[in-house]
Amino acid sequence: MLASLALLAMVPVDPLDRAEIGDLYDAIWGDLESNARIDNHNRLARLWYNAGAEHPETPDLHIRDLSCRARSRGLHCTFILFRDGGIGVAYGEPAPDRLSCHADFDRQIDVEGHRFTVRHLLPGAEGGHSRTTMECRRAAAG
Repeated sequence: MLASLALLAMVPVDPLDRAEIGDLYDAIWGDLESNARIDNHNRLARLWYNAGAEHPETPDLHIRDLSCRARSRGLHCTFILFRDGGIGVAYGEPAPDRLSCHADFDRQIDVEGHRFTVRHLLPGAEGGHSRTTMECRRAAAG
């Protein structure tokens, strides 16, 4: 029975419509922007997002290869973040130009009418802000 529930929790999502995909992208961008300002425990994404901000021609940022599976409370999605222009610098540290990420999304309508938000967890023992479920690691060029 538990094995059946675990398999059911990871079933592929029926194809998302264009508006739903747009809402997922908006949720990702919103979480990245928030994390860049207040640091919601996603250090690499914070570096990635802020790299180039000190330069007049900030490189373009992109999301690609979005893939989602249904979960009991919403969706679990994987995606690639990449930035034009190669490795950058933010806060005096090298910032990767390509990240492989995953996040949990809750289905709920926010004040702007978007249907998805990146799930956040309560602050850790050290306090501070909520913790994003978006986790990223360096990705190979591709």
